[in-house]
Amino acid sequence: MAWHGRVRLGLAFGERRILAAEIRLNGRPRVRAVADVEFDSIESLDDAAVMGKALRQALKASNIRARHVMLGLPAKWLMTRVYPVPPADPQALRDMLRLGADRVFTVDAEQLMMDYVPPNASLGGAVLMVAATRQNAQRAIKIAEAAGLRVDGVTSSTAALATMLENDAAVLRCDDESGELAVRREGQLAALVHVGRGRDLAGNLKRLIAGEPQLAEAVRRSAVHVTAWDHATGQSQRELGDAIGTAVESLKLPHVNGLDDVDTVQRYAPAIAAALAGADAKYRPVDLINSRLAEPHRPNVVIRWRAAIIAAVIALLALGAMGLSIYREKNELAEMTAQLAAGQPNAEAAKLTVDRVRQAEQWLRHRPRAMEMLREMTLAFPERGTVWLNELTIREDHSAVLSGKAEQDRGVLELRDKLAKSDGISQVKLLFMREAGKSERQINFAISLHLDRNTVIAGDEPVEKPQPTEVSHAE
Repeated sequence: MAWHGRVRLGLAFGERRILAAEIRLNGRPRVRAVADVEFDSIESLDDAAVMGKALRQALKASNIRARHVMLGLPAKWLMTRVYPVPPADPQALRDMLRLGADRVFTVDAEQLMMDYVPPNASLGGAVLMVAATRQNAQRAIKIAEAAGLRVDGVTSSTAALATMLENDAAVLRCDDESGELAVRREGQLAALVHVGRGRDLAGNLKRLIAGEPQLAEAVRRSAVHVTAWDHATGQSQRELGDAIGTAVESLKLPHVNGLDDVDTVQRYAPAIAAALAGADAKYRPVDLINSRLAEPHRPNVVIRWRAAIIAAVIALLALGAMGLSIYREKNELAEMTAQLAAGQPNAEAAKLTVDRVRQAEQWLRHRPRAMEMLREMTLAFPERGTVWLNELTIREDHSAVLSGKAEQDRGVLELRDKLAKSDGISQVKLLFMREAGKSERQINFAISLHLDRNTVIAGDEPVEKPQPTEVSHAE
């Protein structure tokens, strides 16, 4: 049997005493420390806080550090009944025992904490039901919790002792208060009884066995292991064996190390058994907190299947949506690629146009101001060709003189007026106007004007100062 490296605490309750044993579970169980707390009485739940404080102090004084504890109740606080049941599966058996609990015990089932030992061949297929009133069980739990302990379960310490033996046997636990007997048959707990108070335990046990034929048969077929018989009764074990008609021997704990003194082992055996019951379920024939009668926690298969189906549907929908999204994006990418290929020629033509516009803008930004004056002058001349220019002189101070010929005086005057109204041209003066000669009917003229340097034509930007330019044009 493999034990994990941890410690466990067992508490064995009596009528006026609590025995404690801490075992270390590392390889073979070893008793690390023991303690004994005695009270005037453990009958009132109202004193649980006071008793818990005293228990905590005793554990601290014995250097007991474990906080997980298994409680072992005395047989006097327990009720046992053999309940015949037909062959049934665990669920059906559990239902039958819950329904029949009121008939098995005289106390209302709501006031009991119960568990049962599975069907036992030695009992003819019947089950052994074990119960404690909630008041007694809660009394022990409250005391342990008041001592700062965490209760893992509640069992019978004497029944746990019986399960520790390697072969079928009976355990008779004796102390100054009373005695109790647990019988193990076919590897399971078959009987658990309270013997009675007083030093005549042998007589009480003999009368008890005589009134229970099945118990008498079980005891006669088993070796009886006793704890502290001589100390509790003043009688020898031989006298006990003669009284009950079977072999009697002192209890030994084959699975536990750490206590060499036989009297100490005998005294604290119930607490050691409770600690082992908390560590391993095989030493726990019943557990009133973690009862077999409780409905086991089983996940709802229908809910699990529904959850699995819903998860599968959601996954399929997610995969479908992802596939549809990929398909749409692929089509959109193909359309955009086709549009890009179709628009490539237009893009190249647009780029060529942009380059040309940029070149024109560059030329317009840096053209000489004289170009604007020439443009305005050109627009002032009539389209019919009745006035023409022979010579144009432009000076550095932006003044200019133009001379030419016209068919009539009126054409020269109209030219002068148009130049005066042109943007960027000012100080327009007619210098002369006369006939060209007797043989010619044309008019010679000369007009002076000035280009206003503060006038900026729309779209122009400041340019570098133009160099002096002189332009001559001969007919």
